[in-house]
Amino acid sequence: FDAKQGRYVDMPITDLLQMMGRAGRPQFDDTAVAVLLVEESKKNFLRKFLYEPFPVESALPAHLVEHLNAEIAAGSVTSMQEGIDYLAATYLYRRAQVNPDLYGVPYDTDEGSSGEGRANIVGETVSSTAMRNFMSRLLLDATQKLAEWQCVTISENGTVVGTELGKICSFYYLFPSSTLQLYQLAQTYRTSGAYETVFLAMCQCEEFEGLPVRHNEDNINAEVAATLPWGLHGLGTGSSFGKAFLLLQAQMQSHYVWESLDYRTDTRTAMDHAPRLLSALLEISAHAENVTLIQDVLHLLACLQRRVWPTNPSAGALPHLKLRKVPAASKETSIMDVLAPTALLAMQPHAIQRYVEESPVIAATNLPKFMSWAVHYAQTQLQVHIRRNDKSCELMVSLEGPGATFGLAQSQQTLTAWWVVVQAIGPTPQFVCLRRLSSRHSAKIALPSTLPAATPLQVRVTSDLWIDVWYEQTVSL
Repeated sequence: FDAKQGRYVDMPITDLLQMMGRAGRPQFDDTAVAVLLVEESKKNFLRKFLYEPFPVESALPAHLVEHLNAEIAAGSVTSMQEGIDYLAATYLYRRAQVNPDLYGVPYDTDEGSSGEGRANIVGETVSSTAMRNFMSRLLLDATQKLAEWQCVTISENGTVVGTELGKICSFYYLFPSSTLQLYQLAQTYRTSGAYETVFLAMCQCEEFEGLPVRHNEDNINAEVAATLPWGLHGLGTGSSFGKAFLLLQAQMQSHYVWESLDYRTDTRTAMDHAPRLLSALLEISAHAENVTLIQDVLHLLACLQRRVWPTNPSAGALPHLKLRKVPAASKETSIMDVLAPTALLAMQPHAIQRYVEESPVIAATNLPKFMSWAVHYAQTQLQVHIRRNDKSCELMVSLEGPGATFGLAQSQQTLTAWWVVVQAIGPTPQFVCLRRLSSRHSAKIALPSTLPAATPLQVRVTSDLWIDVWYEQTVSL
């Protein structure tokens, strides 16, 4: 069943060969028999490709836009001529000359010949002029699409330059259309805590288009939507985007367990895309100077990885802590009384332990291990200083201490990623920059020359794994 086409399709030849290769028992049988039952009209086709080498064709035309964007972002292609040189070194160039009909390359016969019946002439080749025209057309179409998606700019003299969106798209291996869609969200997002809006935009990106919706799964999706807080939000039950929206909602519900093995597999597929899209959205939000969206995306990234609903108390997602089942009558009041993680971890160790033991909302699954984690957090310091020279001013940021390498207590041992958000403090806070700490937990940030002298800067280093956990410091230029 092909979810994209919404119908059943023939099984690929490669799958048939794979299954036939498993016939027989290697330790016991010298020979094996595979029986293939097909309708009469397909017999000759299958007989040909089961016993003859299957031609390998280039898949580049279908993905040329993404590949070209990566080359432009890296500076390898800056003009149409360099683009043609790039294509001339690909497998597509070789196969298009051998099998021009498949790729739509026009034949270019010598002057004076009629060209009639050329498709059947054995040994006829494609001229260099026809190939150049074919590649020029491919490049022109691809660059125009990239320009529409704001990933490149094309000057009047034909020079092609990658934009910031194009570089983000290339770095995170996104479809260019998805990058523009996320940028449009960053330009309009203003309400803090509108997590549903962020999720809805992310789940409608092209990355989720291939998520399969199998036979009768539209009915399952409708049932699941009724049990999740955000439902389908207008997305169809038979839509790949709607299914992704449901799978990622369920991922943030720690009690939600899929009975279907297919849905578990699809959740892993969705989780391959979601953190990458949200990380890209962080940098796109920085490009749009939208601090509100940056903070909400960091919150969502941590919620996805910790399997915590965004509006639940963040302290319950700290390592070795969990949320208690609060009675419905007192739930709203109790949840409002829970301290934020940063406030909780700022207390003295004995006060933290007493708070956890007496809290009606959070409970420790392993109090000694949590206390050890809290001590490591307290022992970690944010170091910030400014380094000046004649031409520039740099902000040096580093995390020093055992908490810089906080990892999950579970088996996957995922390391925390730390993001630095710098704002200029004033009547209206001004966004300065966003950076990701290196593997050495440090960053060197070039400050813009437009910042006035003595401007106070708020430097916050936030985790994208532990919800609402950060270190903060203020320095002046």
